[in-house]
Amino acid sequence: MKKQIIILVSLLLFLGCSQNSSITKETFDPSYQKYSSVLHTYIKAEKVDYAQLKENRANLDSFINQLAGLSKNQLEKMSSNEQLAFWINAYNGITLRSIIDNYPIKSIQDIKGVWKKTKWHVADQELTLDFIEHKILRPTYKDARIHFGVNCASIGCPPLYNEPFTGQTVDSLLDIVASQFVQNQARHQIDFDNNTITTTEIFSWFWEDFVRNHNEIKFQRSTDVENAILNFTYSYIDDSLKVNFSKDKNWKISFAPYDWSLNDIER
Repeated sequence: MKKQIIILVSLLLFLGCSQNSSITKETFDPSYQKYSSVLHTYIKAEKVDYAQLKENRANLDSFINQLAGLSKNQLEKMSSNEQLAFWINAYNGITLRSIIDNYPIKSIQDIKGVWKKTKWHVADQELTLDFIEHKILRPTYKDARIHFGVNCASIGCPPLYNEPFTGQTVDSLLDIVASQFVQNQARHQIDFDNNTITTTEIFSWFWEDFVRNHNEIKFQRSTDVENAILNFTYSYIDDSLKVNFSKDKNWKISFAPYDWSLNDIER
């Protein structure tokens, strides 16, 4: 009897950390039409209208069902760029779904187990958000720009882009979101007079990704992390500003506290 109770409790805990019961498999649409409709309709001024999305969730639910409907074999037949786009879209779509399933909330951090425990059906697998980001996206594609393509539903996060990534657009869109971040003084403050940059803690948390991708120019700063941030910034600032971005200046870099407040529209 005791053994049966343990098994039952374990089963209930598993089900509590899985979205299996609310998923119905649908045929995957590689054009992302329904997901595109969600992004175009509910992203407003770099924020998301979660209240309206929760009330009109059919297209998002359908997209999540499509992630479950895609087979592993179908995914493996995609090109590398198509797979990269798929995983970014999957991460962002699941994040949106996680929010509206629990809305209203003040922060994604209010959702217990949202990154490490809750599992979703994706291409014949049951995956967490953490697994998608840290076991698939980062190690497979080794592209620091991914950090500006995925969105954690927070004010401190780079804004959710208002159209899906595709195999044809993923490279150019990653350049766009990286450039938009670097050129946004509210998020990435560059003070040329005092040679300082105040930026997101993303650079600090995932410094290995940036060091691996951005060490072209050796700036005067001594650490690899600072050098990578300076290189990344130089790559994406407006061309007219590059003349002021001297590698011989003694640049100082600091990280602004991350704002985990929900990226909800103002009400």
